[in-house]
Amino acid sequence: MEIKDLGLLLLAVILFFGIAYLISQYGILLSHPTDEPTPEEIYLSFLDNPQDEYYAVYEVNNDGFTSTLVLSKKEEIIYTKYYNPLYSKELYYSPETSLICIDFNSKKMCAVPVNSSELLDELSLMKKDHPIKENFDQTKEYNTPLIEKGALFFSDETEKKTFGEYTCNSIKYTIDYTKLSIQDLYALNISETQIQVFSPFNLELCFGTNNQKVFDSINYSILGVEKYYYSTLINYSTSSETIIFPEANTNESELTTLLNDLSSAMKNAYDCVYSEDIDSCFRDKALSANNEAYCELSGSKRDNCLSIIGFKKLDVNICSKISESEIKDGCYLQVAAKLNDSTICSLISNPEILSNCTNLIQ
Repeated sequence: MEIKDLGLLLLAVILFFGIAYLISQYGILLSHPTDEPTPEEIYLSFLDNPQDEYYAVYEVNNDGFTSTLVLSKKEEIIYTKYYNPLYSKELYYSPETSLICIDFNSKKMCAVPVNSSELLDELSLMKKDHPIKENFDQTKEYNTPLIEKGALFFSDETEKKTFGEYTCNSIKYTIDYTKLSIQDLYALNISETQIQVFSPFNLELCFGTNNQKVFDSINYSILGVEKYYYSTLINYSTSSETIIFPEANTNESELTTLLNDLSSAMKNAYDCVYSEDIDSCFRDKALSANNEAYCELSGSKRDNCLSIIGFKKLDVNICSKISESEIKDGCYLQVAAKLNDSTICSLISNPEILSNCTNLIQ
């Protein structure tokens, strides 16, 4: 082969690999456009844009126990409400004052948290769900070092999702504390024992066009037992009605006692969530505690549960909550007979049961 031919061959090889390189680079650019933000950038941008005013309602599922969460902000006042058939908790908060209200076990109490550590912890917890600057700044302060140390890392891709009428951009990320040094764990107030007990945390965050959270979830395990939490947006507005503080009607001590009673009841409720027969478990809880709130969680056994508690408490208001008319009438009949009160018979809709009731009370 002549030198001239060899030179042309070498030039062809160089051109081939050069073009191949450009094509490969161009392909990379097509699949990962340089102007497309990474999931980490999207996440940090979300935290850089707190909301000024909003009204949002979420369905929350915590290890199978479902509640409703209401978040509202108007000017400097924020409002939080968690509620389910067992209880409701409300927080009214402004820079000047705050108020916590709890409705549980036929008691509704409101008090200003000042010295009670339990109530102050509850206040802090109920504020954390709000998309406000204070919360976002704290999240960034906590998570940024985790990102830098590789303990918080993101999935490579984002995904567009729809939940009901709301469309959002989803990012997924993991927090793995085993990637931190002992000194890092100490700074975060996390023990080595906790790291051995907990699995990595897998999280998802999906937010909409107004930077509102549409969906979020967290999955992990404790000693191999799977745990999960997720919340889904069901109603949202960029405006909120004026938030009015109710009057305090009790002191810190009494509200703290009610909060502790509620915490004990919730532990009992989670026992049922993990049982094989959830409906029977909640019915049995209701009967042993003589508390009709548990009946609302007992599914197919709800009406019979309410009937038994209504009779035990001799309370026609509990009977009135029963859905099945025959069971409701039976509850009225039993209470009327026990109290020897014929006026209760008039609440009965079935003519035959009504006649039995009036004949019993003469």
